[in-house]
Amino acid sequence: MTWPLNPDGTLGSPLPWMMPRLDMYMEPSLATARRQRYNPKVNSSNAETAPAYVVQRGFRGQWGMASALLIVDVQRDFCEGGSLAVAGGARVAGAISDLVARRPGGWDLVVATRDWHDDPGDHFAPDGSAPDYRATWPVHCRAGSVGAEFHPALRLPAGTVVVSKGAHAAAFSGFEGLDAAGRPLAAVISAAGVDSVDVAGLATSYCVRATAADAVRAGLRTRLFTDLCADVDPAQTPATLDELGAGGVELATSGEVAAP
Repeated sequence: MTWPLNPDGTLGSPLPWMMPRLDMYMEPSLATARRQRYNPKVNSSNAETAPAYVVQRGFRGQWGMASALLIVDVQRDFCEGGSLAVAGGARVAGAISDLVARRPGGWDLVVATRDWHDDPGDHFAPDGSAPDYRATWPVHCRAGSVGAEFHPALRLPAGTVVVSKGAHAAAFSGFEGLDAAGRPLAAVISAAGVDSVDVAGLATSYCVRATAADAVRAGLRTRLFTDLCADVDPAQTPATLDELGAGGVELATSGEVAAP
């Protein structure tokens, strides 16, 4: 095969020339998405008609090397002013947005999980009873309520997959949730060819902990951005991080992430 040259004489990419051959082995929607990504002559606006997880993963996902960012429960009720506020929640929302802005296209898939409670049973403390913040909690993140909205400082990129959990029972892990099409998070990740995930969000010792631990159990290389989390009780955080690290989660800070 002759390696193509760019107009300035440097070596170019063979991918546009390889696309017809690769497309023979792909489902039509994936083949179209792949051509849109690598052929500048294709109108990129057409990519919006394909499923977001297919368009985002591009070439790498086909070979099992795609990555995902899992943003856990960065909702109004979990931030300052909410019914179950975590100190530093608003800071986490803004910091996650800053990271995503610094790394446009840095992940093949972005997922935002959310508590989306309808009638979660005894997850909420009974009327007139104080929550114990272990098994029972204040009413929070009622489906469709203002408190269940993502925090306004959280700027999600186009194509983000929203995964909702906890409609009729307590649900801490994002892997207990479903997307708008009814797919579990594990199926969303699998369909995108993802084999590594970065995790950030609220709250460290609860939904973040459960989501990161389940990601490891699912066989995913899992990295937690410790500076992009906040906890209900900061005194719990060191033990939680020790547990996650011992369980196979890589602990890092967002400043250690290289540009895409």
